[in-house]
Amino acid sequence: MAAHPPLPTFSTLAAIQNKIRSLQPFGHMLQQRLHSEATKIEPDLRRLCATANCLDRLRAELDRLRVDLTMMQMALAERKSESEAAARARADAAARESQDDWRKVIGVMNSDDSDDDSDDSNDSDNSDDDSDDDPYDDPYDDSDDEREDERFTYIAHNAPDVVNGPNVAKRGAVVTVVPIESNETDTVGVVE
Repeated sequence: MAAHPPLPTFSTLAAIQNKIRSLQPFGHMLQQRLHSEATKIEPDLRRLCATANCLDRLRAELDRLRVDLTMMQMALAERKSESEAAARARADAAARESQDDWRKVIGVMNSDDSDDDSDDSNDSDNSDDDSDDDPYDDPYDDSDDEREDERFTYIAHNAPDVVNGPNVAKRGAVVTVVPIESNETDTVGVVE
């Protein structure tokens, strides 16, 4: 069993007390230095605390702005989609309206054509009726009378050869005589 260390003697205790008393002035001096330094840095600490508080508020404001920006982006995207849908709807409506207009125009043209066809049929009927009274009709020509108001070019010596020849021009046709002796043409006039 190990032996206990010897107890300090009174002289040792007195030496320790003397050492503490000698260090007390240094302790007071250190305390004063710490107090003065704390007094110096206290404004800086206050400013740092205020800056930290400002940073916290700024961080919270940035978070709020970030949320607002996200909501604005979502609203803009929704408006953009709505505007695109409206533009497509307007384009479709314009296309349908244009198609309807073309259908109307085509319907009017078809009705005009039908009227023209009916008029042509009436004219052809009338022409057939008048063909009996036309002295210039070719009795050997079985074709319909479609040469009215058309231009015909005949190779002949003169106009009587055209009028009295085998290719008799219809009434109202413009006869152009091409003389055999030359390449020049001579418009005789309208056959009456």
